[in-house]
Amino acid sequence: MRLYLQGQCGHKIYLTSPAQTRAELPGWFQLQCPHDQQAGYYANQNVFAEPESGQTAGGAILGGLVGLLAGPIGLILGGAAGASFGAATEKTELARANRFNES
Repeated sequence: MRLYLQGQCGHKIYLTSPAQTRAELPGWFQLQCPHDQQAGYYANQNVFAEPESGQTAGGAILGGLVGLLAGPIGLILGGAAGASFGAATEKTELARANRFNES
């Protein structure tokens, strides 16, 4: 999951924080926008989470490449298994982001 806030400039500013809920963030903090270099004060209620995407496609590609070692059937089965694993990972990411946003 990626944490972000809407900067005063209108751009999304992504945070590098392992926080799983807003309570794990400081109540107030200062942040400088990387787009226009303006500094602003933000409350932890201004921070939102979004799930990281791309795990389904990445899992399918990786699974297919590993399965390729076993031949054409392995390519198909590996790709399907990788896509399934990637979809489960995306579902977990969405749940984590929703849990953060509801905190």
